[in-house]
Formats: sequence, C-alpha cells, structure tokens
Amino acid sequence: MTTKPSRLKIGLAATVFILVAYFGVIIFGDNGLLDLNRKKERLYTIQAKNKAIENESINLYRKLDRLTKDTNYLEYIIRQELCFVGEDEIVFRFDSEK
Repeated sequence: MTTKPSRLKIGLAATVFILVAYFGVIIFGDNGLLDLNRKKERLYTIQAKNKAIENESINLYRKLDRLTKDTNYLEYIIRQELCFVGEDEIVFRFDSEK
C-alpha cells in the first residue's frame, strides 16, 4: 500500500513540474508574453512616429499647394524668408542706439 501513495506523489510532482515549466515557457520563452509586450510597445512607438510623419506630409502638401496656386502667399513667403521688397516700396534703415 505504500507504493500507491508514493507513485501518486511522484506523478503529482511530475505534473506540477511540467505545468510550471510550461507556464515558464509561455511567459519567458521566445514569442512569450514578455516578448509580446515588447513588440506591442514597439508597434505603438512606430505608429506614433508614422502618424507624426503623416501629419507633416499633409502640412507640406498644403504648403506646396498654396505656393503653386496662391500668388499672395508666395509673395508673403518671399518677403519674409528672402527679405525682398516691392518696386514701389522704400526701405528705411536706422542705426541702433549703443
């Protein structure tokens, strides 16, 4: 009679060991839960960068569209960035006080 309980204990211990090893592989193994969480974080980071690039692309497209179709906007940009003045304009330069 002592052999049955010891076999039962050995079988139970082996089953528990196998289950613990199985859950260890699920959590810590390749493509396990930890790896899944890392991949999800990477995905969210890439999606955020992608959205920022998409917004920048839309803004550049709109600016290009305005530069090609709106002459007043083109003139404004030329005046602001290149410091151009019109033919009938006079530029006054003042020395700054020291």
